Amino acid sequence: MIPEKNFSQLNKNCQLSQLLVLVAVIIAVVTVEVVVVVLAVAAVAVVVYTCICILLQLASLQRLELENQEAAKQLEDVVSQGETLLVQIQLALHDIAQSQLQSQMLETSVTVSSASSASSSKPE
Repeated sequence: MIPEKNFSQLNKNCQLSQLLVLVAVIIAVVTVEVVVVVLAVAAVAVVVYTCICILLQLASLQRLELENQEAAKQLEDVVSQGETLLVQIQLALHDIAQSQLQSQMLETSVTVSSASSASSSKPE
């Protein structure tokens, strides 16, 4: 039979051994939880980085859209100025053509007048 003193020592050793196993299990569980948290933080960081990239792309697209609208407005202005200039050129060409026609009519009129004056001043 085991003396009571030894039994008490054995019981303490057994309890200590169980406590050590329990502490080891707790450490293992906490380690797993820490790894899970670290991985979750990394995943969140990736999501945040992705969101920031998307926001930057959206801001860039908005800036490009504004630049495009400004360029379109400038193009519309230039086209409008070109159309106005075209109308002015067409009016000037019309005036030039009218002047040339009037000039030709005057020359023809003067030539006909001169010819008829010359023929009426001839003695018969």
